[in-house]
Amino acid sequence: MTLETTFIAAVAALLLAATPSQAAPSTTDQTFTFAGTCTDCTGDALGTLVLGTTPGQTVFTTADFVSFTYSSNLIPAVDITAPTSFSANFITLPGASDVSLNSATFKFETFTGGNWCIGFACGLHYGAGHVWSVPTDVVTAPEPTSIALLAVGLATLAARRRRR
Repeated sequence: MTLETTFIAAVAALLLAATPSQAAPSTTDQTFTFAGTCTDCTGDALGTLVLGTTPGQTVFTTADFVSFTYSSNLIPAVDITAPTSFSANFITLPGASDVSLNSATFKFETFTGGNWCIGFACGLHYGAGHVWSVPTDVVTAPEPTSIALLAVGLATLAARRRRR
């Protein structure tokens, strides 16, 4: 393979990698954390919500739901993996958001005004302030263009080495 052929193949690979894909964006699991100020308990109520998300998604439905765990000093542990209904609208994170989760045994709701509740009819446990946030330890993957540039460089080095 000549240097010219290698260069042409590398440029073609770069152009293909830089072309926007028409496929739907892939879904990845995203963790959202809940911290609620208790009105009827001591300390804070804590929760972890896992959703299947696409980049930039802020509105979620039951189809996006993966799991939810909750605990406080009044309710030691709630794990929900199969809700009967779910909706969430995370407009500003961190911050208060509208979330509604119903399962066969529990109902959990938060509101943009700050109130939240959990229970069989959402009255067992409640508070007057909460914050939803996203943990900051997000790992990013390199873009296809970066990988293509690396491939071009490696192909060029390989071609030069063969030439000598």
